[in-house]
Amino acid sequence: VPVALREQCAALKAAHGTVHVGGGTGAVVKSDGNDDDSARGEYINLSSHNYLGMAMNKEVLSACQSTIEKYAVGSCGPRGFYGTMDIHLMLERALGQYFGNHAIIYADYIGCPASV
Repeated sequence: VPVALREQCAALKAAHGTVHVGGGTGAVVKSDGNDDDSARGEYINLSSHNYLGMAMNKEVLSACQSTIEKYAVGSCGPRGFYGTMDIHLMLERALGQYFGNHAIIYADYIGCPASV
């Protein structure tokens, strides 16, 4: 940690004490407060990718399970590797309807300009 940040952190800790939080990686964390209890309460957890609280949503979990059972899992899903799947066509159709034009999805930005 750079010296300037260490000094700023030390000054904040001296002014406000140590704030203790808990509650896992959900949308909300709870604070037991700091030395004078001024930070006690619930806070939106913006330090997590789950700040909307969707990770434990039953509908989201069910959709994830169904998708994994149908398509399996992998690090990517480009047509050049897996071939065209129904999900590619469905996404193109949905994007085309949304934007009012035809849509083609590409695995990377390099392939797009060469074929348009």
